[in-house]
Amino acid sequence: MSSQPFWVTKARPGRPDILVNEVGEPSRGWVDYPGRLWIARADLGAIYSPDGMTIQFDNGTIWQRAPEAPPPPLRRRRR
Repeated sequence: MSSQPFWVTKARPGRPDILVNEVGEPSRGWVDYPGRLWIARADLGAIYSPDGMTIQFDNGTIWQRAPEAPPPPLRRRRR
């Protein structure tokens, strides 16, 4: 599993999603059917988990979403 960040961004409705791999290469991708992605540049399919946290590619590579960090604590102003 890669420790480098990657991104999956949602494009406008009816447009493909954009995936950016760990080395910064963008690719168009789309949902073939529920639970299944196709990534054009890689000419590769993948399945994604129902919660959207994991993508497993047909070649065995797994991308896992890092949990979001909690917001920083609020600072109180001194009076």
